[in-house]
Amino acid sequence: MLLHDKSSGSQFQTIFFCLLALVMMAGCIVIPVPTGEKPYYDGAIPNLEVGVTRKSEVLQELGVPDVTYHRGSELIYITTQESWKIAWASIIPNPDPKYSDRSSWEVEGFSGVGTVHKRFVLSLSFDTQDTLSAFEADTAGDDLGDCTSHGICLGNTNAVMRYADSLTESAAKGFKPNKDQCSIYLHGLGNKKAYEVSLNGKIPVSIFSTGAFIHWITKPGPQSLVIFPEPAFLDFDCKAGEVVFVHFDLIRPGPSRLRLKSNATGREHLSGRRLVLLPTG
Repeated sequence: MLLHDKSSGSQFQTIFFCLLALVMMAGCIVIPVPTGEKPYYDGAIPNLEVGVTRKSEVLQELGVPDVTYHRGSELIYITTQESWKIAWASIIPNPDPKYSDRSSWEVEGFSGVGTVHKRFVLSLSFDTQDTLSAFEADTAGDDLGDCTSHGICLGNTNAVMRYADSLTESAAKGFKPNKDQCSIYLHGLGNKKAYEVSLNGKIPVSIFSTGAFIHWITKPGPQSLVIFPEPAFLDFDCKAGEVVFVHFDLIRPGPSRLRLKSNATGREHLSGRRLVLLPTG
């Protein structure tokens, strides 16, 4: 078994008894039902050996990854190990002041069904010979923007936002593009909303944190930046050796929320933010 969470049973017991206490206090009935969902990679690879396991073996066993980085040298798989359907109903007495008899009380109530689950993230890195060089198995919560301890953050539909390592981020904050390239920085997205960002029709980047920024190195010339699901568009030019800073204004309505910023302002805004990696597949 590739991943095993020994604490899942005790955690559920804690949740169950807390919910039971709420039932007793508020007249609320809560019924947790396990769905039996398991990771699709659970047991598929009994052993991952650094320096031995090949990328072709992983792809054969696990299939196409949810997202790849570093030109395909990092594969990330996301799934759920354990899910619970939570059904609840609440009955709230609403006494009529004219009567003291409980049987004459009116009753108000509400009900619903929700899902509680834990997401597992498996990240595998391969060297230039497509041999496993490192792997990390971690968990993330069910909320938008929950991150693993290794900097992999998940949206509510398994969208992935991957923070860069410190060396890559330091290089991006050097603001020194090659003379024949254009360097573009975008920040301001997030605020617990999931956005998809695409430059010139390339693979979209997921971002859902105002404390993050994106960096592209591209060919000089006309550039087209698009953001969804709340549409925003910006067409601009970027010359060879130029650094361009773009800010997404969360307050400003409509597609004109993307604004160009001065070099000084852009650098200042990026100083406390973390770099998000560009996916390659």
